[in-house]
Amino acid sequence: MPAQSLIQIRVDRPLKDDVSALFASLGIDMSTAVRMFFQRCRAEQGIPFPLTFGILDTPSTDCVFEDFNGHRLDRKALDLLRKYKT
Repeated sequence: MPAQSLIQIRVDRPLKDDVSALFASLGIDMSTAVRMFFQRCRAEQGIPFPLTFGILDTPSTDCVFEDFNGHRLDRKALDLLRKYKT
């Protein structure tokens, strides 16, 4: 068996509780789910689902958006993100 490494991550308690319950309903634990995700990333040589910048495609100039951490993004920040979007 290959040598193993320990990975630690921090997530919000409600998110952890929700996905733990989901994984339990599927008959797997958190470690197994993460290993499955890693295996799929390696097999596909990328994230195994589409990543999008949907808010970057909105034309409105008076919108204020928040990222997933609740940080406010103004139009200038969104324009900068759009510039580097591939």
